[in-house]
Amino acid sequence: MNEKDWQILKTIDEEKNITRSAERLYISQPALTYRINQIENELNIKIFSRSNKGIFITEEGIHVVKYAEKMLLHFQKLKDNLMNLKDMTSGELRIGVSSNFAQYELPNILKNFLTDFPNVQVKLMTDWSNKIMNLFLNEEIHVAIVRGECTWKGPKIFINQDPISLISKQQIPIDSLPNHPMISYKTEPALKNIIDTWWREHFQTPPLISMEVDKLETCKEMVLKGLGFGVVPNYVVKHHKNNLSIQPLTSIKNKPIVRDLWLYYRKESLELSTVKAFIDFMEEAKLK
Repeated sequence: MNEKDWQILKTIDEEKNITRSAERLYISQPALTYRINQIENELNIKIFSRSNKGIFITEEGIHVVKYAEKMLLHFQKLKDNLMNLKDMTSGELRIGVSSNFAQYELPNILKNFLTDFPNVQVKLMTDWSNKIMNLFLNEEIHVAIVRGECTWKGPKIFINQDPISLISKQQIPIDSLPNHPMISYKTEPALKNIIDTWWREHFQTPPLISMEVDKLETCKEMVLKGLGFGVVPNYVVKHHKNNLSIQPLTSIKNKPIVRDLWLYYRKESLELSTVKAFIDFMEEAKLK
């Protein structure tokens, strides 16, 4: 087996579907099926089996896929180290970032970083913070930038602190919120728990949810149209101070409700020029 085979096995295990896997791998479905059969014949086992619900992995296949994932990781580290032997800062930098930070704040950071280091190829992955941390802990990314502090004993950089705010077209007294329509949105579990906990601390009745939307940006647009209020991270609305009422939330002890943004990395990753350049860049950006 080679790198392409390892990627095939990993992709099929993730998708549980031959058609979607072939699309992700940019190969035809017959070619993919043929290569799977070759790998199975070579190892004399059945890796994947079909059912009415799709493809599932066999017990033997679990071991093969774990091997493939491990080999992909080792091979990527080899490529990183070989690229690092060159004099200039070049090679791949794999960053995982929480989705909302990626939408609202990361573009300017990457633009400035790549202006300074044009030979770095950034591979960016965005998702909810807990999923990004899983990628980091599994060593699939070099750096994780996520909201909320995680269990990590290695190095990390505190980037900023963002308040959670009540937003509405016109200012609403906090104690009257249960009588006003609320616009909720899908978000990561940690943020949802903060909002739910704050509400339970202040009110005896559930919020009057009038709309459930797919993301923060949609919630903000609905609030801008006067269709209800939302509870969102402050960075989402920092450019709307003139046309929205923005009230930072506080706990029952009158402490601000905030979320910290952290950058996590491994000490040994600093041996890679791309990672060291990005960490130094983020440290310097904090001081400005």
